[in-house]
Amino acid sequence: MHEPSKLSVHIRLVEYLFKNRKLDTNFSIARVMIIKVNEFPNVTIDEIAYLAHTTPGSVTKFCKKLGYKSFKELRTDRLNYRYANLFRDMFSIAESKGIDSALNFFIIENQKKILEKYSQAYMALLRQIYFLNYLSILV
Repeated sequence: MHEPSKLSVHIRLVEYLFKNRKLDTNFSIARVMIIKVNEFPNVTIDEIAYLAHTTPGSVTKFCKKLGYKSFKELRTDRLNYRYANLFRDMFSIAESKGIDSALNFFIIENQKKILEKYSQAYMALLRQIYFLNYLSILV
């Protein structure tokens, strides 16, 4: 997957849940971690295992599947913790009202950022078109 420093634990968990629709032990672990993410790094592996109805060994294997060396490394990965509530809320909305509602919530919460990214992409596209037109004039 990715190096721990590249993506936050929140993004990895949400990505895992959206890509892996199988309701298995790893799904349960990911779901519990998202619910408890606001309590990181003060959550224990035993607590996660208990709430996910599994063993600490399974939690460790799941952490390695996400690209971490251990549960301790995962729970102390603090990159982008400011998004913890957003991801937890999105997951909760997705469970109760469906994926479309969760995506709408995300879009509403992040309109400015999304518009800025869209604007940047649009400007880059316009620059490419301008450059290609310029090259076609020269040929």
